[in-house]
Amino acid sequence: MKDFEILRRKHFILEELLIGRSIEDIRKKYSLSLKEEMKYMFDTAFIQSMQKDFEQNYEKYQKAIDNYIQLLQRTNKLAGELNFQSALEKANLSTLLLWNGSFSLNQKMIFQSENRLNLDGFYGLDVLLGQGVCLNFSSMLSDFINVSDASACMLLNYVTEDQIRIDYRLQVTQEVTDATLFQKIFLRLLSGCIKKVGNHVFTLIWNHQKLFIYDATNLTAFYVIDPVKAEVKMGEGTIRLFPFFSRMFVTHVKELEAYHHLFDEKIISYSSDQFIQSSEKVRECFLQNSSLLSDFYESIHPFIEEAVEEITRIRKK
Repeated sequence: MKDFEILRRKHFILEELLIGRSIEDIRKKYSLSLKEEMKYMFDTAFIQSMQKDFEQNYEKYQKAIDNYIQLLQRTNKLAGELNFQSALEKANLSTLLLWNGSFSLNQKMIFQSENRLNLDGFYGLDVLLGQGVCLNFSSMLSDFINVSDASACMLLNYVTEDQIRIDYRLQVTQEVTDATLFQKIFLRLLSGCIKKVGNHVFTLIWNHQKLFIYDATNLTAFYVIDPVKAEVKMGEGTIRLFPFFSRMFVTHVKELEAYHHLFDEKIISYSSDQFIQSSEKVRECFLQNSSLLSDFYESIHPFIEEAVEEITRIRKK
């Protein structure tokens, strides 16, 4: 409990600074040491600079982003037509569409890190180009959930294959390219730093008083144990979360709503059976409605095309 209270204190201090409360007031209220004060000021300035970058990127890529949002809204409409109401069902649907290539220009999705746009604040745009990594997939899922009645944000974590065992995943084919030798060497050199800030990103989702983590890359879900720890939902093992580094991804009200619930004293989530039932239900519906899904792709293709054309035009400048 003591550790949890320390995390909540850090959360409250950072949030108060981000809404503009003076450091003098914060110092008195929380009895900050000089070292703490400097650390909080640095963190606040870093997050604010990231958010300024997001605003500048929106201005530069506004046409592409507006088309991207239209695509997400149309996807939410599809979820309604298929009678998917919960955020868990919508996360499963979005992930099936993602790996089926339904969000990309060439109807193909590849897991690869090379040649990405990686636009700060709008990492999901890479999906339209038919490629991406966990950063891009979690961003798009978060954006999609946030056009519905639920809320979500991206969450950094550190995980290795020998750390967890996943017994059940959403059934969908994934295409993955191997990391280049340069990338492997680079990641090895950064391994110490990565352990402190995370090597993976997934999506924290809040809906109907339930909080859960959805991993659109590994096709599974996690329980939130506390702000810095999560547990595999269908399998075994725990992973470390990095909520304060993740705060740089939180740019609007709905993301902030999901993020705040990470610090709740009591967290309720879906059971393993509920996750499996939802996954099977959505996948079966996905397979049975090929005509509707084909019409869906035709309806969103103009948005994808316009967004990609705009991205390509700006990149050539």
